[in-house]
Amino acid sequence: MSQIKILPEHISNRIAAGEVIERPASIVKELVENAIDAGATQITITVINAGQKLISISDNGSGMDSDDAFLCLEQHATSKISVAEDIDSICSFGFRGEAIPSIASVSRFTIRTRKEDAIDGTEVFVQAGKILSTKPIGCAVGTEMQVKDLFFNTPARKKYLKTAPTEEKHIQETLYLIAIPHTEVSFELIMDGRRVFQSPAHNDLKMRLSTFFGRNYVDGLIPIAYKNEGVSVKGFVSKHGITRTNRKEQRAFVNGRAIDSPAIYKGIRNGFGGLIEKGRFPLAIIFIRVEPNTIDVNVHPAKREIRFKNELIISSTIAECITMSLKQNSAPTASLHTGISLKNMLNSSNVGYRLKQKENNTPDLELDYNNQQLHTSQPQELHTSQ
Repeated sequence: MSQIKILPEHISNRIAAGEVIERPASIVKELVENAIDAGATQITITVINAGQKLISISDNGSGMDSDDAFLCLEQHATSKISVAEDIDSICSFGFRGEAIPSIASVSRFTIRTRKEDAIDGTEVFVQAGKILSTKPIGCAVGTEMQVKDLFFNTPARKKYLKTAPTEEKHIQETLYLIAIPHTEVSFELIMDGRRVFQSPAHNDLKMRLSTFFGRNYVDGLIPIAYKNEGVSVKGFVSKHGITRTNRKEQRAFVNGRAIDSPAIYKGIRNGFGGLIEKGRFPLAIIFIRVEPNTIDVNVHPAKREIRFKNELIISSTIAECITMSLKQNSAPTASLHTGISLKNMLNSSNVGYRLKQKENNTPDLELDYNNQQLHTSQPQELHTSQ
């Protein structure tokens, strides 16, 4: 008797959900990205009890007709690709057609949607992956998706969720990573009836960063921009001396998608060179544009990792971009007591140095920064200033 069996759909859907839906923030990511793919310019995210009781995503995008409202609940149903070659040039966020059926399989899930040219909208209610009801309704153009009672049918998954404040932080960070590269979209986040932030569409990225992280954060950044061998890099890095104990505030985006990549982190580190002490990390908001056919975005279930065709070019371009920007801006604020060697600090800052002999044969340190000579007449601690 055969020991290999084809799993029923409701079981395979739960397995797929385990790969795609790690926590409430995963649902927020998938549904908000779908809204952006649908052309939305206004997105409202409502969360109750850190997403366990309710996650609601409403948008003013293109909406769906009744047929698509049903089809989006099927595994691997997608409007993003149609032939195998499309996978090599993906520009949308979603493309596998896994997220919505996976979410619906572990929650009580409702879709309300209407296209602009339709008189009525469509409502579909799904519980644990089974469609229980459908009906025409009156609703605004766009789509609203409600996820209630997350993991109600998979208690083993639910017990691994962290505390409410932790899950809420993950939701906020997920939205930051989506909203930062999409300043053309207005975002509003409401948690337990409290508006956490409202960031209107605006061409000025610094205004969005200020909304999320505060004015002091923005004031501590300098711009970067560079192109090399088909790779475009722009964004912001922190000024000299502004660092953190981890790289959580190093956010990188490739073709608008938030990405974790050792090649990118290596480029940031090399760009700062000896200015950064071991164990410290500068702030960074970096946008990278490459040709879609030079990356593979289909290597991670949540699409947070990608494969570059040439990682060396990515790292070297980022490093060169940062190094040039640091040299063009004012000299670093640092003390020799920070543990950074004098040689490393001056070399990384494009500062030349030599010993100058005084009449009393006491050597003084003479600095040459951007062709400006500075002489010290008395021995003293060396500081550079903004």
